[in-house]
Amino acid sequence: MIPSMKDKGMLPSARQTMARPRGRVSTVGAFACDICGTTFTKNFNLTRHKGKCAGTKIYHCQICQKIFHRTDKLQIHMAMRHPPQILCNNNF
Repeated sequence: MIPSMKDKGMLPSARQTMARPRGRVSTVGAFACDICGTTFTKNFNLTRHKGKCAGTKIYHCQICQKIFHRTDKLQIHMAMRHPPQILCNNNF
C-alpha cells in the first residue's frame, strides 16, 4: 500500500486541490440545437427549444391573440394578463 500524503504529514498543494472536481461536473453545452446552435445542459430543454426553432409549436392566447411557443408561458400570460373573473350570483 502506498502511503498517502496525509500519512506523511503533508498537505496537498493548492494546485492539486483545485485539480480535483468538487460537486457536480459541468456539462455546459452538452446538447446543441442543430438549427440555431444554442446549447443546453439538459436534453429536455433542447427538445422544448426545438419546437420554437422549427416553428412547429405555436400557442395563441384566445383573448388577445399573443403567440407563445410554450404552453407554460401561455398559462403564465393567462394568469397575469387575463385572470378569471369570479362572478357572485348570491343576493345578500
